[in-house]
Amino acid sequence: MIALLPAASFGQQSQKIATTVNLSASTIEGPTRTRATLTAQVAVNPTDAAKPTGSVSFMNGDQSIGAAFLDSDGRATYTPDALPTGMQKISAVYVGDDKFQASKSSPAAVNSTASGVPAFTLSSSATSLKVVAGGSATTTITVTPENGFDQAVSFSCSGVPYVSVTCVFTPAQVTPGAPTASAPNGTPAASTLDILTIAPSGAMLRGEPRSGSQSAYAAVLPGILALVGLALARKRTGLGKAAGAMRMIALFLLLVAGGMGLGACSQRYSYFHHPPSGNPGTPVGTYTVVVTGTTGTGSTLTTASVQLTLTVTAS
Repeated sequence: MIALLPAASFGQQSQKIATTVNLSASTIEGPTRTRATLTAQVAVNPTDAAKPTGSVSFMNGDQSIGAAFLDSDGRATYTPDALPTGMQKISAVYVGDDKFQASKSSPAAVNSTASGVPAFTLSSSATSLKVVAGGSATTTITVTPENGFDQAVSFSCSGVPYVSVTCVFTPAQVTPGAPTASAPNGTPAASTLDILTIAPSGAMLRGEPRSGSQSAYAAVLPGILALVGLALARKRTGLGKAAGAMRMIALFLLLVAGGMGLGACSQRYSYFHHPPSGNPGTPVGTYTVVVTGTTGTGSTLTTASVQLTLTVTAS
C-alpha cells in the first residue's frame, strides 16, 4: 500500500529552498590500507540565503559508511575508518531540514587498496538518525570481511549521553561466513542497532496530606501525656525513689516520642512541598555516535568503526 501525502505536505516541500551537494575525496596511502577523507559542501541558491543545517550521509552503494553534521559554512567532513578494497563510488546525501530540501551529490570514485591481512569494515543501512525524546531509532550494522576474515565481532557505541541513551545490538556479536563465489572475501554478517532514548517526566503529586494538622498532633499529644504524668507524680510522691526514677524515664521516653513525631512530620512536609526533581529525559540536541566493532584479545585486537549522527527533538 502506498501512503499518499496530504496536499499541505507538497506545499511545504515546494516552499523549501533547493540545495546541491558537491563531494570531493582525497586519499593517502596508510601502512595497511588507503585512507580517504570525504568532504561534502551543501550549496543553496540564492547564495545569500541562510546556511543549511543537519547532516550528510556518505553512501557506498546502498550502504552508508558514515555521517557528519554540517558546520557553519554548510560543510561536512568524514574520514571512514576503512573502505572496502577496490574501486568505490561514494556519494553524499544531504537529509535536508525545515527550510532546505534534501539533495544528493554525483558519485566520486575512490580506489581503495589494502594489505592481504584478514580484516573487516563496518557500514550501516542509515547513519543520519532523528528521534523524538522517548522514542528509538533503528539501523542495521553490517560487518563486511576482507581476505577471508571469519572471527567473531563484538559491538559497542560511544558519543551518546549514557544516562539517558542506550545502544542495544541484536545480536551483540556476529561472525562473518566463509568465502563464496559471490563473496570471495567472506560473507557479510549483520546486527540490528536500536538507540533508545528517555522521555522527560515530572514528579506530579496526586494529593497532599494536611501535614500542618499532623505536626500539631505530633507536638500536642506528647505534651498532654507529659502533663498527665506530672499530675500522677504529685499524687503519689510517697512511692519512693524507685517510683521517681520510673517517672523520669517515662517523661524521657515521651519527649523522645514527641521528637520523633515532629521529625517524621517535618520530613513528610518537606517531601510534599519540595518533591524530588523530575526526570529531564534525553537532552534535545545533536550527537555523533560512533559504532565500533572489535575482535581478538590483548595486543591482537582488530577494530573498525562507523560514525552516525543522532538528532533528538522534543516533538
